[in-house]
Amino acid sequence: MSRQNRRDPGLAERLRLQLGDRGTVYKAGDAASLATAIDGVLADPVDVLAINGGDGTVHVVLTALLNRVGAAGSGGLPLIQILPGGTMNTVSGSYGVRGRRFGGYGQGPEAWLAALLGYRTPAEVPAVRRSVLEVRSGPAGAQYGFLFGNGLMSNFLELYYEGSEPTPLKALGILARGVLSAVVGGPTIRRLMCPVRVQVDADGVAWPYAEYLCVAAGTTEDVGFGFRAFFDAPRNPGRMHALGIACSALRLVLDLPRIWLARPLSASNVEQGTPRMLHLHASGAQMYMIDGDFHRAGPELTVAVGPELRFGTPGVTR
Repeated sequence: MSRQNRRDPGLAERLRLQLGDRGTVYKAGDAASLATAIDGVLADPVDVLAINGGDGTVHVVLTALLNRVGAAGSGGLPLIQILPGGTMNTVSGSYGVRGRRFGGYGQGPEAWLAALLGYRTPAEVPAVRRSVLEVRSGPAGAQYGFLFGNGLMSNFLELYYEGSEPTPLKALGILARGVLSAVVGGPTIRRLMCPVRVQVDADGVAWPYAEYLCVAAGTTEDVGFGFRAFFDAPRNPGRMHALGIACSALRLVLDLPRIWLARPLSASNVEQGTPRMLHLHASGAQMYMIDGDFHRAGPELTVAVGPELRFGTPGVTR
């Protein structure tokens, strides 16, 4: 299953030729074509569902798929193989399925598909298990992904998607500007660290602050560029690693080395733990991101640990 790839419009056809008669390639560039693709997958059950794309693509496909089958039906889903063809492949990269970075370094979708096809049966493919986050607001269907965040995380993405084409180098540049801006209290850090006013409880226990730089959670450890903010998630199956950051912007910047080293934040005014559910209450609309995609919710928002899925990790020959 492949979303339209503007940088390489011929990729889907090359994947089709590579796959041959061992499967079907669906192009899913919009909601209607994605629904058609999922109809095809569910009508003719498959052994492996390969998703070509980055974090946002995987989030969109899993959301459509899980809303169709429901949490009860998730146990019957096949092995999922991410073919990391996106700009950012943070989620799959956190368990070893890394795509190309910085203009071509690394392995693309075709290399990962070749590695997958090297196994005789899906049972032979090495795999990891990861729970997804289930994010709900109101009666509409849930959103599913692995990384959730408001405040700093959504503010960063707003800058990332502004202006020039989003690339890993651009993201690094924003990070560097933010660190330097924190030293002098400049406009970049003020925009990145614009706080959100929200009441939060974790598994029914209220967090003590009314304003946060960021409320974030993940079921995979890496949030990008090796910063392992949610390092406790993989070692606590069925739970998320959640953070409520209410310290100063400069104090958080000083803790960046600890995040990179997968250590707890040392700043005061930080809540951190491994709950099963977060509930966020605000006075108005809430903006947040899931796996790099923006979303808008009403005053009530719930982030819970959803179904556990299997993800392939075939070895790529270098």
